[in-house]
Amino acid sequence: MASNESHILVINSGSSSLKFTVFDPASEEVLASGIAERLGTDGVGLKLVDLAQKKHDEELPMADHRSALLRIIGLLTKSGRFVVKAIGHRVVHGGEYFQEAVIVTEDMIERIEELGRLAPLHNPPNAQGIRIAAEIFPGKPQVAVFDTGFHQSLPPYAFHYPIPYETTNGFGCAGTASTEPVIITSHTRPRDGWASLSNKQSSSRLTSVMAAARRPSGMAGASTLLWGSRHWRA
Repeated sequence: MASNESHILVINSGSSSLKFTVFDPASEEVLASGIAERLGTDGVGLKLVDLAQKKHDEELPMADHRSALLRIIGLLTKSGRFVVKAIGHRVVHGGEYFQEAVIVTEDMIERIEELGRLAPLHNPPNAQGIRIAAEIFPGKPQVAVFDTGFHQSLPPYAFHYPIPYETTNGFGCAGTASTEPVIITSHTRPRDGWASLSNKQSSSRLTSVMAAARRPSGMAGASTLLWGSRHWRA
């Protein structure tokens, strides 16, 4: 049976959507989940299953990330005892700064925003989601997990692109010693794991990072982190 003492809230704040999942930190059971889509337009839609397993499907015209998250929290609070213990975030690009999950700090958020040059559609709203969560849940620990951490175990010859080293300097991407120009098309999959976050790794990293920071116990499996899927059960 799921515990009602505290919850782990996992957020995927995207360019035009906001996905969330609420977990029981002890059992790893999914207690609630949903998605707000087409944010910033007349056609914003919110679909979620709350803590009482009731389905919601409503329109939120012109809602932004903040107002959508506030509405989600309002519905969750009405449906049961909603007590957030910690928040996890999916972030697309960690560049050369972040190889593993990290505790959120102001400096870290600024790094994520800086790396928006490498993921302009994703990192800015990722950082915005972190800031909004910090505003709504002040003092609660937050952890960021990066898509680019997916292939960190690959050897250099496997993760480097065939582009000149000098091209990579200052850009946070991987190149080789080639001196010839290389055309990288839209069909070329990046080697740093964009959109390839490992669910198992995310959960274990979040757990280990929180433990290392000597946060309250019970973080095991804090998130299965189904970042890539629309994890609402409607």
